[in-house]
Amino acid sequence: MSFLIRRHGDGGGSHINGHYVPTMDELMEYQATREPWDSSIKYGRYTVYFCAASLAVFFLVHWVKVLMLWTR
Repeated sequence: MSFLIRRHGDGGGSHINGHYVPTMDELMEYQATREPWDSSIKYGRYTVYFCAASLAVFFLVHWVKVLMLWTR
């Protein structure tokens, strides 16, 4: 079964509970290739869209309830 175990490079990380835990240097090297979320405007826009959609759904449901009460 050892052929099913995925080996991770020759880093100095360790295995805890069967999971590979990389060293801080390996984490920094990996993150250097990724887009930093705090310098990207798209995450802020997604947050605004999510909040706007949540409010729209809330008020839509509220007004449907109000209209249902008015028609009784």
